[in-house]
Amino acid sequence: MKISALIMGSITSLRQSIKYALASLPVDFYEYRGVAELLEHVENPGKEESIIVLMDMDSREEDRFQQLKKIRLKNPYVPVLALTGDTEKEHILALIMGGASEIVAKPFSEGILIEKTKKLIEKKEGFATEEIHTDFPALLRKELFKAQKGNYRVSMMIASFFKVGARQNKTIENEYYRFSFSFKEEIEKLLFETDHFLQYGNQTFVGILPFCDQQKREIVEKKIRKGFDELKEKHPELKDYQFALYFTTYPEEGEEAKTLTEKLTGGLQRSIDDLKDTV
Repeated sequence: MKISALIMGSITSLRQSIKYALASLPVDFYEYRGVAELLEHVENPGKEESIIVLMDMDSREEDRFQQLKKIRLKNPYVPVLALTGDTEKEHILALIMGGASEIVAKPFSEGILIEKTKKLIEKKEGFATEEIHTDFPALLRKELFKAQKGNYRVSMMIASFFKVGARQNKTIENEYYRFSFSFKEEIEKLLFETDHFLQYGNQTFVGILPFCDQQKREIVEKKIRKGFDELKEKHPELKDYQFALYFTTYPEEGEEAKTLTEKLTGGLQRSIDDLKDTV
């Protein structure tokens, strides 16, 4: 199976730096300045070709969110890695809900970009004969449809951590990246096999918990918060870290994916703002 990495960005030097950083990976590279030719490739891949897209979101010439939407409409299963210099939580949440499969902050660390891209490649290779959704909104719609048919509850969660007073740069991104592995591993121990837990960038995580009602989610929330506190005890360098967590539940707090995700992202942002006000 041939893996093709489609790199879209208006700046030639950025496209070249991405290719250079990923040169060790077993992929063929295709560069696109605009979306029209890329969409043709996304919609009509070769017979033995699997595609991933690496997309620079920081274009003043075009609306990248609209382009991301077009990619999702053409091929809902293609993984899309979004590169962005805007690391404000509101922007990251918009990328998640817009359909990005993974997010890398600019200026990027080559090591982080390689690892994130390898994960997307492994997903495509691992499911070569099966189409799977690689973005949160599509996965949520699928789980809500199953819940409606089966008449059961589904809870969604979103979590994020941050270092108090830290400015966004390569050093802090690398620190977040290292900690994210421990955090994800700790949380996954608390979840069931039917649950979905996805990481975006180095700080943000979303989860879909089938068969989890409001009462059960309170138990899950307590366990997750306890897990974060235990990590801080194990790692003294995390003493200045804060943790925000928010849940919504279908159908009590909404029956449509859009309603639930809006409540989810709005709740997380309020939680982060409240934490910042207390430090």
